[in-house]
Amino acid sequence: MKAFQPVCIDRPPWAREPDIWLDRITLRDYQMLQSRRASILELVQNEVTQYLNTDDLVFFDQADGFPVLPQMTGEYYLSDESYSGHVGPCWYEIRIQTHFLEQQRLDGQTDFDYLGLEVCLRYDPEDDAFESLEINSSAI
Repeated sequence: MKAFQPVCIDRPPWAREPDIWLDRITLRDYQMLQSRRASILELVQNEVTQYLNTDDLVFFDQADGFPVLPQMTGEYYLSDESYSGHVGPCWYEIRIQTHFLEQQRLDGQTDFDYLGLEVCLRYDPEDDAFESLEINSSAI
């Protein structure tokens, strides 16, 4: 079977404005992380793609579990983000919430959120390196 290839889209007009949370992080540090946003989003894309291509985490029939790949459009958008600073040694935790869309099921349906995947990353400023920590899933 062909691999599932999710596509990041602009936030739909019906979706709420995302929250950005900063905890123990300066504005300068946040701006430094945003200067690496392309790398962050590339890692988010890789992580959600890997998750949705892991056989024991996704299903093809609703009777088997959630999420059901055929119910998804393959598109997602970025939602809430959080940035936390840690010390001893210094590193940053980045959490990016993604919202995957579902196929339209009902006439007049206006909200198409289906699956939330929160990608948690670690950035080490000393090594200038990102790594994935975990992915959390939710029905939305």
